Amino acid sequence: MLHRLEATNKSKEVEYAVNYPINNTAISYNSEGRIQSIFSDMVWDFSSQISQINRRKTVNFNFIKNNDKKIQDNLVFEAKIIAYGLLYAYTGSNSNKINQLLDDYGRIRYVIEAASKMNATLSNLHLNEELFKSIQIGVAEKSRQQIKLMLSFFKKISSFSNIYVNHNFTLSTNQFNKLSSLLDSKPLEVSNQHLVIPTRLYSHIYNQSEIIFDEYLLHCKAIDAFAKKRSKVIEEIDGKIYYRSQNVKYNHKNEVKKFEILANKYNLLTKIDVLHYLNLLSDIALSRILMFTGMRAGEIFNASENCLIEIKQNDRDIYILNSYTNKETNNGPMKATWITSSAVKKAIDILKNINKITGYDSSFKRENSCEFPLFLGRGDKLNSALYDFPLKARVRLEEAFEYFNFDFIINENDLDELKLTATESELEYYNVQLGRGFPINTHQFRRTLTVYAARSTLVQTPALKAQLKHLTCDMTYYYGNQSEFSPNFIAEDTLVQTYKNEIHKYNNECFLEDVINTTEPLFGASGIRLQNSKNDPIVPMFLTDSKTALKDIKNGKLFYKRTALGGCNRKGICDKISPLSVTACISCNDAIFSERSIKALTVAKENFYKQIKLFDEDSHFALQLHSEIVAIDKVLNKRNIFCEVDNA
Repeated sequence: MLHRLEATNKSKEVEYAVNYPINNTAISYNSEGRIQSIFSDMVWDFSSQISQINRRKTVNFNFIKNNDKKIQDNLVFEAKIIAYGLLYAYTGSNSNKINQLLDDYGRIRYVIEAASKMNATLSNLHLNEELFKSIQIGVAEKSRQQIKLMLSFFKKISSFSNIYVNHNFTLSTNQFNKLSSLLDSKPLEVSNQHLVIPTRLYSHIYNQSEIIFDEYLLHCKAIDAFAKKRSKVIEEIDGKIYYRSQNVKYNHKNEVKKFEILANKYNLLTKIDVLHYLNLLSDIALSRILMFTGMRAGEIFNASENCLIEIKQNDRDIYILNSYTNKETNNGPMKATWITSSAVKKAIDILKNINKITGYDSSFKRENSCEFPLFLGRGDKLNSALYDFPLKARVRLEEAFEYFNFDFIINENDLDELKLTATESELEYYNVQLGRGFPINTHQFRRTLTVYAARSTLVQTPALKAQLKHLTCDMTYYYGNQSEFSPNFIAEDTLVQTYKNEIHKYNNECFLEDVINTTEPLFGASGIRLQNSKNDPIVPMFLTDSKTALKDIKNGKLFYKRTALGGCNRKGICDKISPLSVTACISCNDAIFSERSIKALTVAKENFYKQIKLFDEDSHFALQLHSEIVAIDKVLNKRNIFCEVDNA
């Protein structure tokens, strides 16, 4: 809420009307709730409310320079009241006004610097055509998205004219239209999604990281003892010893005998080499957590050492990872929970061990592991709103994969897979080529997880497939059934919605291939109904247009999922399939069969004949297999009759 000045306040620092902030107006607060920045400060500090490592955390007004002191002071004041308005006055949809201000900081700088160059102030811009033209020329050079953001920015600050009675930042209608017209000259920007990591490479990351983890765990005690020995005691408090690294060289052969194999493999000749190895190892551990959570890197960095919880729910072993999202609020980071897999436990244990070793070179006290970060940074410089310890600031995935000899060269199978989930423009944008290294980054794991969770059949590595299957079941169970943990789940517009969208997209692609585009007649109970609709003079839109089908699938009007024998229209969970009857779908009212089903049924029939020979004729298993064969023959005969009628 804006502060109001007393009518009796006659100080020189107050030049304007009643709705303006004053010099000691509070702007930001520290983690203890004390005022951190006030309006008169030239730097506003929001570090206690922003948890992201690489996110801007301050608003600095020292960029404003002008030879005329009065103009400079006026521009500083204008920049501050615009910033203050974005924090407390603008009533747009962004719930986090701090992030709104930080996002618009560059645009504040742009318009204020433009005014300074013209030796003018920004107020009454609608009357200053010369200044507007200068701004317009600069905006014309920006991208389409940047122009949109600039238009949005002017809409925001124009609303402040109702608050700041002596400052008007509104554009004239003609000026606004001129800026809007710049969009027409800009080509539509293609939104390139992050590439899905091909299944071979995804499996390789999993398998290779297991080898790397195991070799580290075999030598970690020796590395710990060595690192401790290479550090010196700086103080002892309450029986706890704190270390500072000694800047000395040492003889490799004499010092690293106990982890000599590892030292030779990675050329660990100095303590700096060891710390470099541990830093890149932490990146490999990070990739493992990314693989099985769908978290953003910044969200993992917000996690504590005690982030992983194993619970039992309805005879299920569920792994929960607690952290904070990158969705900040004005009160700071927001707690959140992710469903994960047991596969992350080893990675987290290794990170804890690395923290102990790297902690020898810091002066901080480690008192409460609940408040101790999972990704500890080196040195003593604090860079987090959540912890009184430094956090790891950078991720070097490509460097880490190269260091540990990961094979990331794209082969033909990889390229064929990529073409299923990426457009030609996306492949070109990321410079994906046969024989080149696959471009890896942290964002890809999020999309890859959701795609593979939706299309679990793509993954062939048994261990990885088992982990993904388990994770997918847990994701479906919790995200789909509003568990008791739902208040802490990430918001619908993040991982949950992304996961659902991938399922909808995959089901739509299957429906397009199996139903819309097939030239072969459909059969099965639901298949016949769809085939009759396709043959009608007026065909429903969802059977001719994939976009309509996708919309109907997302809205719950259309249901389709692929089965081993064809497709299914059933809404909700299927209760017909049993371990003893692979052909349970045959008599189902929701079944959709196609030419692909004929092949599957024929193969199943041949396998059943082979299995019958392994049992006595009167045995339960033999009788069951006979009934399966009879059921297959019935559906195949019906299909032949249907095709004859259709052809006639």
